[in-house]
Amino acid sequence: MGGKEPKTIITDQDKAMKKAIQTVLKSTTHRNCYYHIVTKMSRKESTFFAKNSGLSEMLMYIAKNAFTPDEFEMGWNKVIKDYNAGGEEHLSKLFRIRHRWVPAYFMDKFYPFSSSTGRSESTNNMWKCYSQHTDTITMFLEQYEVIQDKCLSALDKKKLTSTLKTAKLVTRHPFEKQALEQFTHEIFEKFQIEITNNTAFKVDGSLEPDRHLRLKRIVKFYNHMEFKRELFDVTFDDEKKNFMCSCKKMQRDGIHCCHVIKAMVHMEINDLPESFAIKRWRKDIDMELATLGNVADASCGDETLKFAGVMSHMAELCNKACPNDKAYNVMIQCMRDMETKVLAAIREDEGAKKLHDEETGSNETLRDPPMSDRRGTKRGDRMMPEVDNEQRISKGEQQK
Repeated sequence: MGGKEPKTIITDQDKAMKKAIQTVLKSTTHRNCYYHIVTKMSRKESTFFAKNSGLSEMLMYIAKNAFTPDEFEMGWNKVIKDYNAGGEEHLSKLFRIRHRWVPAYFMDKFYPFSSSTGRSESTNNMWKCYSQHTDTITMFLEQYEVIQDKCLSALDKKKLTSTLKTAKLVTRHPFEKQALEQFTHEIFEKFQIEITNNTAFKVDGSLEPDRHLRLKRIVKFYNHMEFKRELFDVTFDDEKKNFMCSCKKMQRDGIHCCHVIKAMVHMEINDLPESFAIKRWRKDIDMELATLGNVADASCGDETLKFAGVMSHMAELCNKACPNDKAYNVMIQCMRDMETKVLAAIREDEGAKKLHDEETGSNETLRDPPMSDRRGTKRGDRMMPEVDNEQRISKGEQQK
């Protein structure tokens, strides 16, 4: 990742992992898995919850529907007091670590459509299906290539679906069609749910005309209901053409909520504002990533990233040029000119480096030390002293 830390991360309550993240990923927002904590709470407090009907539901309602830390803390303490649950150690522990798992503390953090470790667990399960802990390094690398091909195949399938498959429109709002043209297939389906659910609300008042609207839920239940509370506040910045809802879905998931859609309908806004389509969810993001000015600029030191950006950009141009003879000939000529300029730039850079090395290096040339022609005396060629020869002869005669 070129030293770039992730903005957010979700793990279980493993203490070693918590310490490692605090040490290595210092700027990352660390969050504990909401599902694991709630499941563990239901298991450990099952007897107390059985004796106090409604306590579990009230605690979950507060944890899920509070929009601010103050709102959560006031609601949680009130429920604990009403049910006389202050002596429950596990509930007290959950309140002490509330900043690590309660959604109200992460409303402005980007955790798209997730508050649990379900995605990483599905990835772990995939690895377990293809590899075992007893595999050799060679076997593991072979299975890694299989998994990589599977992931790339799934990604290509999603890209193809976004390109070829057209979802059906459910309303006559112009901004729905605009969203269909801009969003990927999966994100549009999620956004379309918000468009449908805007009919579950009505504008209950305007704290400031065309700037701050109060919305009220008019149905008891609807599909894909995210919050069970009744009132929501939507503000609009006319200068920036930007909406903001008290549920902060845009900050959390990267798409606007049904409350903002209702405000748009009420204000008779037909065109989709640019702030609605973040780059991450757009169909044309591949082309933007391939632009050298955005991805593979001079400050980028990752050769793989540069290569991927250039290849993607060139592939897109080839795809457009090849069906047209005139465009094809133009592209061939441009490639020849580009080849000449690129090779010239390479030679110029290599020449500059060589000149720099000569200027900064020593004038004296270091050579190997002189080598002797004889690398030792062969056995039998050594000249023995005369005394030694006489002594050897006399010793030989004595032995005889």
